[in-house]
Amino acid sequence: MENVREINDDERKDLLEYYTEELGRNKEGTEALLDSYIFVTIEGYMSDCPGYTGKVIFALYGQPHLHEVFIYEDEKLKRQKSERELILEGKLEE
Repeated sequence: MENVREINDDERKDLLEYYTEELGRNKEGTEALLDSYIFVTIEGYMSDCPGYTGKVIFALYGQPHLHEVFIYEDEKLKRQKSERELILEGKLEE
């Protein structure tokens, strides 16, 4: 796919900010995480209508079941909850 690529320096900075400021992780450990795992950007993603259109960052942490998805809302990086998390919170039905 032409619109999938490695994260750039600005996205890396946004991820570092998310992990340190939102989650309270230390900067050194977070930088090591960013160097160790796989992060890719999907440019111009479009979901079903109505839905999300924009940039998506996919993070894969070692094992395939350990992953997160981020989008930008109001120019700020935001982690997206998984379908399972939303079901457990009662925001989706199985």
